[in-house]
Parts: sequence; C-alpha cells; structure tokens
Amino acid sequence: MQRVSYIDAAATYEQRYKLGPHGILEILHFLQSQTIGQNVLEVGCGTGHWLHLLGKFCPKLYGIDFSSSMLAQARKKQGLYSLVLGNACELPFCSNFFDFVYSIHAVQHFSSVEKFIKEAHRVLRTGGVLAVIGMDPHLRRDRWYVYDYFNDTVLRDQLRYPSTEKILRLMEENNFCRCQRSFRAGLDYDFSGKDVFRDPILHKNGTSQLSLLTDGEFSAGISKIKKVIQHAQKRGNESIFPVHIVLPTVYGFVDEVSKK
Repeated sequence: MQRVSYIDAAATYEQRYKLGPHGILEILHFLQSQTIGQNVLEVGCGTGHWLHLLGKFCPKLYGIDFSSSMLAQARKKQGLYSLVLGNACELPFCSNFFDFVYSIHAVQHFSSVEKFIKEAHRVLRTGGVLAVIGMDPHLRRDRWYVYDYFNDTVLRDQLRYPSTEKILRLMEENNFCRCQRSFRAGLDYDFSGKDVFRDPILHKNGTSQLSLLTDGEFSAGISKIKKVIQHAQKRGNESIFPVHIVLPTVYGFVDEVSKK
C-alpha cells in the first residue's frame, strides 16, 4: 500500500490543530496521572505538538518518529524533550524505562501494530500504561465531508487503519491488563458554504487521506465541493460540510505478573 510522504506534509502539518481536536490533552493528563513515574514516550510524535503541550506537566518527555522532516519541525519548538529518529516496531530504548507510552494518529503508519504493542510493553515499567488514540473508520460513526467528496477515501482508511477492537484484542493478547476503550475525544464542527475552503486540512498534503490521492482525484473532489456550493447558492440554501469524527482511545496497563 502507498505510504504518505511526510517530506511534503511536514511544513504545513501543524495547521490541522487550529480547529481541534478536543479531549486528547485531557486524556493524556488523566492517564499520565495514573502512573507512579514521569518518563513519557510519544511514538509517532510528528511535529511535536502533543509533546510541546505536555511539557508543562511532564519533566522527562521523549518522542520518536520515522520522518526526519517531521522531527525537524518538532525541533523548532521550545521544549524539554528528547527526539529520536526511529521505528515504532523496534523502539531504541531500554526495557522497563517508561511509565507512559502513547501514540496519536500514527498506528496506521506502523508496519505491524502487534510489534509496536509488544515493544511498548517491553519498554514500560510495572504500573505503566499504553494509550493509542486515533480514528476508527470501521466503526462507521464519522460524518466527514472528505469521505463524502473524495472518492474511496473511506475505503482506503478501512484498509489502512486497524480497528480499535483489534488494538484492544492485541493489547490483551500481549500481556496488558485492565484494557479499555474510551470515546471522549474527537472533532465536532461544521463548515458552511465557501468557509470549507478555510479548513486547514483542505489541500493536497493537508491530511493523509488527501495526500494519498492522485492530483486528478484531489481536483475532482474539489470540483464536487464547488458544484455543491454553487447549486445551494442558486437555490438560496447553505451547503454544510460536516466534521464529526470520533477519536477513540484504547489503553491498557502493565502489571507485575506480565513483567516476570
């Protein structure tokens, strides 16, 4: 399957955070508070957005990403965290070192979700927690205009993204305990008419769903949006472009038995 090029996307990646999402930082704070230590690792840290926000609360933060371009953007931020170029399935860290490992909007890019979960268990101490946060198109609960106007994006996402049920099962099978799935984070707003073109992600490298399109597929989707807006205006109506996306969290803890 084609991979997203973050060489092209890195420079504009931060724009997506202008309108949300809601709930993620609160979840990270809650889960970090459930651990007894302070060493925190973000796997797939990208431009360091969440590391930067957590820096006020966690003194020992680490981030790893496979894209040097994304890490270059992260290094532009001022923050007390260590950044590493590396693979989520072969974490270059000592065993039993971290208290909290999390990944946001990234597991769909990992070569093996199970290997990542195994590695997370290895580097976590007893009492530590792993959290995976991101979209689950398998739930069919999202209303997103990108899926409506750009052909096959939802089908591609169902192939790319592991379901949260699968992630939950893999955590349980790989020695995590008290595993749960939460639905407290997401995106929830609408664009009206031409305002949709103010959406920070509505350009070719704005989000992975659009990056994977050919130039022709992307242009065709933009044309569809323009036609809908024009048709609505002629009838005196306002076209609505929804962004109602659930971002489930799957998390689990490491107990003393599983570390023996």
